Amino acid sequence: NIKQNVFNSFDELPIELYYEIFDYMDIKDVLKLRLVSKKLKILIDKSNYFWNKICLNLSIDSNFDLKSFVEFVN
Repeated sequence: NIKQNVFNSFDELPIELYYEIFDYMDIKDVLKLRLVSKKLKILIDKSNYFWNKICLNLSIDSNFDLKSFVEFVN
């Protein structure tokens, strides 16, 4: 099955490549991606780089809704 093969291939990517992909994504999209699978949730949650990026955006973007963000992540 082609779908299964593609999924298996994606699942076997090196962690560093996931982080490269996340870097091109909007923060909100990466947070939504956490809901797709356990593996992605763990990768994103353990990514210091990603969380540092969020903190940087919080300090730059005065329109950022922190309450909504925290509710979404939890």
